[in-house]
Amino acid sequence: MERTRPTLAASFRHSPGMNLRVRLVVLAFAVVAVVIGAIVLTRGPGTAMVVPEPREPILPDLVTLPMFDFLVGTEEDSRVEQLRFSTTIANAGAGPLHVDARRDDGSDEDWRVVQWFTEPTGGNTGVVTDANLVFGGHGHEHWHLRFGAAYRLYPAESESEIASQTKAGYCFFDQIRLDPEIPGAPAERLFQVQSCGTKGSTAVEMGMSVGWSDPYFWQLEDQSVEITGLEDGRYRLTALADPDGFLLESDETNNETWTDIEIGTTDDGLRTVEVVDLAPNP
Repeated sequence: MERTRPTLAASFRHSPGMNLRVRLVVLAFAVVAVVIGAIVLTRGPGTAMVVPEPREPILPDLVTLPMFDFLVGTEEDSRVEQLRFSTTIANAGAGPLHVDARRDDGSDEDWRVVQWFTEPTGGNTGVVTDANLVFGGHGHEHWHLRFGAAYRLYPAESESEIASQTKAGYCFFDQIRLDPEIPGAPAERLFQVQSCGTKGSTAVEMGMSVGWSDPYFWQLEDQSVEITGLEDGRYRLTALADPDGFLLESDETNNETWTDIEIGTTDDGLRTVEVVDLAPNP
């Protein structure tokens, strides 16, 4: 006659204390099962965050659109000349860019930054990045992902860098919709500028929906490279999104754009900028 293996409940039905211990063990195994294949971030009270490992994540794709609004200006009460310009980073991928950052308290300079993804079968997964946040003053007054873009100036047909500017960061959010026909592009903003927090924030979320873009205009801090004393002539300016590769994307080869410009000087000493050629739209 085949013998039937008793269940845990049957084995200890006559020992209430042991039965409680068994239930606690079973519960512990259940908790462990939840976090298998995941990273648990904890450093302070209330900061625990379970990050399930990606399986088949639907990735964003950051692209830099052609630059515009070129001009030369000087800093107030100085002779420093700056080539100023506007740039735009857009999400041309199949999935949203979604970044979640947390820290222990309002004075902590180190943030734990997670990039989240949606999965084809539903649910969210993520990766812990090496990125950090930096607070942006100068009229921004919110948090930025450090080193969101980098700008470099070269002589025409040369790779010898003349000037550069690595932006303090980007507060990514849905600012301008690119094309309503892009599959998966929401009709309304999902990521708002308010989500980039205030100086005392301990949790910040930012991102960019599919088919949306985030322009940074020439008046803003870091939208320039210094050209004091630069000779008149033809130059190439490049703009690169996510220069340190902190963010996972479906295509890492289309983050950069370029513009060829002609810098001149008028008879009364004013510097001029003329666009000669633009990189094609990504």
